[in-house]
Amino acid sequence: MANSIKHILLIFFLPALLWSQTYPDARWVGGFEENPGVPGYANYMIRFTPIGPQVDTVDWGMKFESTVASFTDSTGKLLFFTNGCSVADGQGKVLADGDGLNPGELHDQVCDKVGYIAPKGAMALPSPGHPGLYYLFHLGVTYDPIWKITYGPLYFSQVDMNANGGQGAVVQKNTVVLNGALEMFTAVRHGNGRDWWIVVAEWRTNRLHQWLLSPEGLSADMVQQVGPAIGGHRIGASTFSLDGSRFARYHCDQGAVAADFDRCTGAFSQPVFVKTPFSFLQGGGAAFSHDNRRLYATSQSTLYVADLEDALPKWDTVFHVFDHWDWGTTLHHLQYGPNGKLYVSTHSRANYLSSLTFPADGGAPTFAFKDLPLRVNSDRTLPNFPNFRLYDLPNSPCDTLGINTPISAVAAPKEQPPMLRIQPNPAQEEATVIFEHNPGVEKWALYASSGRLAKFGPWPKGASSLHLDPLDLPSGAYYLHLTLGDGRVVTQKLVVVK
Repeated sequence: MANSIKHILLIFFLPALLWSQTYPDARWVGGFEENPGVPGYANYMIRFTPIGPQVDTVDWGMKFESTVASFTDSTGKLLFFTNGCSVADGQGKVLADGDGLNPGELHDQVCDKVGYIAPKGAMALPSPGHPGLYYLFHLGVTYDPIWKITYGPLYFSQVDMNANGGQGAVVQKNTVVLNGALEMFTAVRHGNGRDWWIVVAEWRTNRLHQWLLSPEGLSADMVQQVGPAIGGHRIGASTFSLDGSRFARYHCDQGAVAADFDRCTGAFSQPVFVKTPFSFLQGGGAAFSHDNRRLYATSQSTLYVADLEDALPKWDTVFHVFDHWDWGTTLHHLQYGPNGKLYVSTHSRANYLSSLTFPADGGAPTFAFKDLPLRVNSDRTLPNFPNFRLYDLPNSPCDTLGINTPISAVAAPKEQPPMLRIQPNPAQEEATVIFEHNPGVEKWALYASSGRLAKFGPWPKGASSLHLDPLDLPSGAYYLHLTLGDGRVVTQKLVVVK
């Protein structure tokens, strides 16, 4: 009976708890407007909301073929997006000086026809300490007669939404960060809760290049050699775990290298190589499980998983498309959504995304084929977002800025009412939440520092306190969110010590 009640509460309260505020990844865009005005050919915008993802059809006249990035403000407004060729505002109008990303022969060949062709080849990050200014990192593509397609250089451009009379403009464009043959890049928040690590692997070597993005700008290139050299014909993916403690780079025709990562120092350690028994063919997506223990990866037809805690990690099959065959179905890249689902794109033109759902109790995930209908065609397009819900690394040498709660990356933290407190804090087996002068608390949620939901429930009607018992949680820092009747959210940090 208790498990049934817990399941019902999860169904009713989890969507709202996950949406106590809006994050930069709340709007996904794409679509292939090949035949304007013809049903099935248009742009789409996925709005992640408390009741689930909603898909709108829009007529921006923009073509997305693989490359996409977007950024949403704390109110849910789409600020800007790119298809790797141009940068447009939330209404689809190209920003001042927003044309001409990724210059070169490939740009001239593809941009007027299909959009840029680097999968997960763009990412927008807020410039630390500079409200309204954003770094747009994007990966160029060149043609090679032997390897066909190679990636590089890595660029950044700057988008200033305060420029041009508040209409926004691209104020710096196509600045080369690193030349050479590269792979997909990724990013994770520094342990201070403000800055960002940007990491890109050098193709066919074991070298990882990384930079720290801080209020002073981009640091000098730091290079580390991690694990064996990998890299074949099919370039895969790089990814961080949701809590930033692990990193992986994956090539579907060779395997994956996973390593521990220190968010304070940027150091990689303890690399593990998981070899593919044969060429997996195309695919190229990779992502960690919620508990960081498992690495998921795609081939063209199969979703695989490897348990990195095994003495000799190996790939096991999660889902095989030939068991659910539909013409043109393939598996490509992976990206977590704001709702905690891991979404899967296809290699071919398709009007849906599949997904992998991880239950709150830590059980086996469930694969949902064609889980999210897009209404219009998408062409291999999936965004490349970091985990915006990850902030400081509590009790670490670099946790010095006082950023102790996951706040929107574009909104300053609101002043917290002094009447909210937790006793005792640190806590061991139990704790009491006291919120005096209760202005109408509706529900509460306790999040781990990684952004994972640990506990939640309704607030006792009219009460000024809540007893948390038992605290059956691992040691670490947690963040209590109280959602008020007017939609405001107040927070407090809780440290659990066993």
